[in-house]
Amino acid sequence: MRLNKILSIITFILLIHVAGAQTSSDWYNIGFAFSESGEYNKAIEAYDKAINIDPNNAFAWNSKGYALAKLGENRRALEAYDKAIAINPNDEEAWLNKGVAHLFLGEYSKSIEASSRGGTYGWIRVFVTISIGILFVAFVIPVYRLFQ
Repeated sequence: MRLNKILSIITFILLIHVAGAQTSSDWYNIGFAFSESGEYNKAIEAYDKAINIDPNNAFAWNSKGYALAKLGENRRALEAYDKAIAINPNDEEAWLNKGVAHLFLGEYSKSIEASSRGGTYGWIRVFVTISIGILFVAFVIPVYRLFQ
């Protein structure tokens, strides 16, 4: 299953390359394919090209933020999410992603505020993320210290 996904991504990228990516959507799709395969730096390059063609591509801004977050660049990710939200204030996914970035930066009240704008799913995502963090701090770290 995973191999089929990778092969379809490679095929898609080759088709776009041969045909010549020209639109913001083309570059967004290339970025998405790179992101799906874990190539986040290449994804960011493609999203930047999409944004240069169409600075109002909220999908590209949100996806760039996601790729930055996957690289641990949560502060820069927040900037991208803010751009996506400025373009589309009702983008629940951008609000959720912004909430998670704030969470990883230890900005809990900002995390709750942003995630709450992501609809019902936002609250579930925040609850699960915080619960995992609590379990990690409460159990994994103490057990790790026992074996040091």
